[in-house]
Amino acid sequence: DNTIKFWDYDSGNCEKTLSGDDGHTSWVESVQGLVLPNGKIKIISGSDDRTIKIWDYETGSCEKTLSGDDGHTDFVNSVQGLVLPNGQIKIISGSHNITVKIWDYETGTCEKTLEGHRFFVNSVQGLVLPNGKIKIISGSYKEIKIWDYETGNCDNTLQGHTNCVNSV
Repeated sequence: DNTIKFWDYDSGNCEKTLSGDDGHTSWVESVQGLVLPNGKIKIISGSDDRTIKIWDYETGSCEKTLSGDDGHTDFVNSVQGLVLPNGQIKIISGSHNITVKIWDYETGTCEKTLEGHRFFVNSVQGLVLPNGKIKIISGSYKEIKIWDYETGNCDNTLQGHTNCVNSV
């Protein structure tokens, strides 16, 4: 129904629905909560409408829509927010258009497009390693790719699945 709902764990009741004039206009494929360094909670969502939205948890309002000339040209299948060691916040997204994108949270601009998958990108994950290096992991049809955040280069391709990798 193109919405995001918050449910009370104990009662099972819906507490809040995120939608509205600046909400998604098609299916919501991915949702993630993100706690900012200042303690505020944001919700990141990706949709078949080819957009990523950043919502304020408290007010339920859409604060920002990530799209545009550098945005995805097909369904957004997976989103994740990532707080870097220096305090910067990035949004990582994977799409039906076979790309992974890294967005700046503050400006809403796409900083990097990672290309190399042959099929839809179903899942993305950002990791800050103990040594401070940052890796992006993405899953697609029969493969997982590990990317270097700084260079945007693919460090490794893991193969062995016999079908789609839907979660990494």
